[in-house]
Amino acid sequence: MKIVKKFENLPGPKCGISPLGNVSLMITSSSDLLTSVFDTICGLSQIYSQSYSFIRFWVTTTPMIILFKAESAEKILSSNAHTDKSFAYRFLMDWLGTGLLTSSGHKWFQRRKMITPAFHFNTLKGFLPSMNEQAKILVDKIRDQVQKSKENSTVIDVVPHLTYATLDVICETAMGIKLGSQFNSNIPYVQSIHRIANKLMKRAFTPWLWNNFFYYNFTRTGREDKRDLDTVHDFTMKVIKDRRKETIQKMNETAFDLATKEESFDSSPRRLAFLDMLIDQHLKDPKSFSLHDIREEVDTFMLAGHDTTAMSSVWTLFLLGHHPEIQERVHREIDDIWEQHNLDESKQLNLNQLREMKVLEGCIKESLRLYPSVPFIGRVAATDIQIDKHVIPKNSLLFIFIHMIHRDPKIYSKPHSFIPDRFIEGTDSFVKNPFAYVPFSAGPRNCLGQKFALQEEKIFLAYILRHYRLESIKHIENIVKHPEVVLRPKEPINIRFIPRL
Repeated sequence: MKIVKKFENLPGPKCGISPLGNVSLMITSSSDLLTSVFDTICGLSQIYSQSYSFIRFWVTTTPMIILFKAESAEKILSSNAHTDKSFAYRFLMDWLGTGLLTSSGHKWFQRRKMITPAFHFNTLKGFLPSMNEQAKILVDKIRDQVQKSKENSTVIDVVPHLTYATLDVICETAMGIKLGSQFNSNIPYVQSIHRIANKLMKRAFTPWLWNNFFYYNFTRTGREDKRDLDTVHDFTMKVIKDRRKETIQKMNETAFDLATKEESFDSSPRRLAFLDMLIDQHLKDPKSFSLHDIREEVDTFMLAGHDTTAMSSVWTLFLLGHHPEIQERVHREIDDIWEQHNLDESKQLNLNQLREMKVLEGCIKESLRLYPSVPFIGRVAATDIQIDKHVIPKNSLLFIFIHMIHRDPKIYSKPHSFIPDRFIEGTDSFVKNPFAYVPFSAGPRNCLGQKFALQEEKIFLAYILRHYRLESIKHIENIVKHPEVVLRPKEPINIRFIPRL
């Protein structure tokens, strides 16, 4: 085949005669497909990393280029040319449409320009009350479980707790509604989001499920997926229409007050959400930015803004539970902040106090190095690209393997060890290469929500660590990483919570 000859000279395992290409290397009896994909590519990356910074990998007759070093990733991420997402993102489009995450070209540029102000410093500051409120609810939920235990501690699977807490934050900050999933996780919208996300990556690596007509009409999983998509879209659209109606009503009331020279006093002003900014844009130009366009961006916020933050928080707690000496440093830092600012249960953490959490921030960033929420980024080569004296052809599918970039021993001493000082300025271990650490991507398509995520994580983790000492139950080497839309543990992350106060 012509395409085989075109790519076979690139470093990587041979295609062979298997119709599955190199996918046959991933089929094992010991683990599921996604874990096999992840482990196989990790292994191949380590083998080829001695001489190369990328490999070519065949999925059926489709060649994929896996980049696993900072220098190769930089050529893609820093470029304004290679900004189009790879084919794998098409499986997100049934849910997200062509919003900021999945769009390309002029549409992506316009959406990026429009949405960037939503992540301005002043906007993020307005989200602090919601984050503080949900963090306190989270600690109360943990306290309830600890108090029910006959001992002075209890073991808790932190994954669902952090997932529902971050979902409640993103619902209020993105859509302006209080979902309350920390109190009731059986809400259809909540369950549908989780089921959709769980199936996406498995489908991406299952070629016989790629055809939409076959998948949605002739497979049980596809029919379930379609019902969940309808549930999520109907819910989002109802929220958008209700918020739009409320906005127009307030605009009319304001206009009436100004016309009659009356003053209006609202004793309980609503908290602004991302949705309010989108509705304002829609009302200015409804033809070029429709309600459907709003739904694309709101659904994108919902996907990108809760599970990624939840899993980053989970991995950070898990690692701190294995490193009591580092955890003690965080406890001292948090206790000092509480005492210096006379904080109590009635007060909230503000931006100045969050900035003082240098050790905690280092822990979060080091956790994201070891367990990046999104382990791969997919792009399409807009031109021929020369890497390692090889030419990667135009239109190649590129996958930037963040997980392995973050573990390059040439950049990180003891790459598999948890060393938060790598991300604390002024320490000997501080890492300066910007493309050696890309948990939020980099360049023109970097994640707009990274400050939002870090702000939320600091608040959640500070409240938890103010009240509890942590002991992780399962050893790090025994945790199986499962790359769904985000990098999740395959089994519960059980942590012992021991009260400090």
